[in-house]
Amino acid sequence: MKYRVLTSVRSLRTPDGTIVLDINQGRMFTLDPLASRILAMLEDGSTNEESLLAAIKASFYDIPETASSDLHEFLQQLCSHRLIVADENAAESS
Repeated sequence: MKYRVLTSVRSLRTPDGTIVLDINQGRMFTLDPLASRILAMLEDGSTNEESLLAAIKASFYDIPETASSDLHEFLQQLCSHRLIVADENAAESS
C-alpha cells in the first residue's frame, strides 16, 4: 500500500524529533526521532511500507523483530489522525 502526507500537514524538525501541525484540524503532534525519520521519508517520496522498512533497517542500529508490524501500526495511526492518506489503488513501485 502507498501513502502520502496530506497538504495540510506542516512539520518542524528539532534535535529531539519533529513537531507536526495539521493546519486544517488545528492539531499538533510530537514525534520521536524514529517517527520523525518515517515522516521525513514519506515527505520525500518513500511511499510504501516495504521501502520505508528497508530504509529504517539501513539507517538505524538494533531494529527489533517487530519493526514491520510496528511500522504498519504507526502508519495506521498517522492515517487515523488524518496526517497521511493510504492509496490502496496506487500501483506499487520498487
